[in-house]
Amino acid sequence: NIHKKILNNIQTTKYYNSQSYQKNKDTNSDNITQYYQPQYHYDHNISCDKDIDNTNTNKYQNYYIDFLNAYDQDKLNIINSSIHVLCEELDLKDFIHSMPHNIHSNIQYNNMSSGQKQRLSIIRSLMKDTPIYIFDEITSFLDEGNINKLHKLIDILIPNKTIIYITHSIHILNRMDKIIILDDGNIRAVGTYEQIKNDKLFMDIFSLHNAGR
Repeated sequence: NIHKKILNNIQTTKYYNSQSYQKNKDTNSDNITQYYQPQYHYDHNISCDKDIDNTNTNKYQNYYIDFLNAYDQDKLNIINSSIHVLCEELDLKDFIHSMPHNIHSNIQYNNMSSGQKQRLSIIRSLMKDTPIYIFDEITSFLDEGNINKLHKLIDILIPNKTIIYITHSIHILNRMDKIIILDDGNIRAVGTYEQIKNDKLFMDIFSLHNAGR
């Protein structure tokens, strides 16, 4: 039922330049970005002969993607000096060096493992300069060594940023300033890891998650 209400009374506070404000928002990863609208408006329209609201646009994408396709030429000199460090830290150095044009190669996602895809996405995200980052299960395909490296890189590369994690990873949650537990569309608990670690639902979720690993 596409009209079913799935979240109730969800609020968050964003701090930016010593100011704070609240707005209702979904915390679902597919919906949360819709609350942050583009800052620039261009008077152009895209149309086709059918409703595309429920269309999976992934099938129209070209999966031969340049490693640095997300960046404009003006930023590449800065990025080139850092990208190799990130690749080495997240164990992608050998993979990148095996490509015919190194970091400027076209990459076919079908030839990459799930872990390589995730680490590549992480590197691209970390090289962006944006006030808000949204990471959905960012460590799901990473081993413990790479998880620890990732935490250090995030602390170094994107300090003083708003980072929203959607995760079941205890490695991430015990580092968060604030954790929000949702239960049937409602906020069940808000607090630090120490404040909510004894919540029954919280304990049940992580018992099931750890049992399935």
